[in-house]
Amino acid sequence: MRQFPITFALLLGILAISSCEKVLDVEVPPGSIALVIEGSIENGGFPLVIISRSEEYFSPISTSAEALANVLVDDASVFVSVDGVEHELPIVCLSDLPPELLEIAEDILGFEEIPVGLDFCAYLDLFNPALIGQVGKSYGLRVVH
Repeated sequence: MRQFPITFALLLGILAISSCEKVLDVEVPPGSIALVIEGSIENGGFPLVIISRSEEYFSPISTSAEALANVLVDDASVFVSVDGVEHELPIVCLSDLPPELLEIAEDILGFEEIPVGLDFCAYLDLFNPALIGQVGKSYGLRVVH
């Protein structure tokens, strides 16, 4: 008979805790759309700039390739200055690359395989030796959109 009070107290405690639910209806304010600029230049490498738009947290997406394609910005003007001398970076899209360069692009972008239908674009110039990263130089970035 000792177990009955303990069992009764335990059941009473569970009922008390489970009946303390309150439905919260939280309205999330809409976010503001902003440009996201990701740029890098490494010693011995060329500058790489990717521009995208932020999205609202609860925006619906159907595929990751579609989501990425919808946020990429391909109509900006991007300038990199090296020790005060400005150079415009052209935009390069995956669809512009010959097949032998697509594998290199996969490595640079971190893809195992480029998703079907994705035409990823980035701002870079692989042919201007003045843009190769060097220790001790001063670099700047200017984006017009």
